[in-house]
Amino acid sequence: MDLFISRYLKEFCFIYRFVIVDVGGYGCENDAGVFAATSFGEALLQGNLDALDFPSPRSLPGTNDVIPYFLGADDAFPLKPEIMKPFAGRGLHEFYEIFNYRCV
Repeated sequence: MDLFISRYLKEFCFIYRFVIVDVGGYGCENDAGVFAATSFGEALLQGNLDALDFPSPRSLPGTNDVIPYFLGADDAFPLKPEIMKPFAGRGLHEFYEIFNYRCV
């Protein structure tokens, strides 16, 4: 697992561009609830990727490792194959702390 994450960071984080979208609402509405109420959020949470024209998994350049496309989110969102988030918790091993820091 550690080797996969390390290779992933080297290949993905430094080669590709990121697109950032800030999802939120007013007052006491949480970000995940606002996201889930959108047609995009509903389709993604139901796994209906064809409706979103979500790209299919592809190999990283120079490897045979097939990696899916995904959205990065915080702890308010569910963990799904299409929605990834940093490792949760305190007192994480240094490796995971660095991973979280690089992904934010």
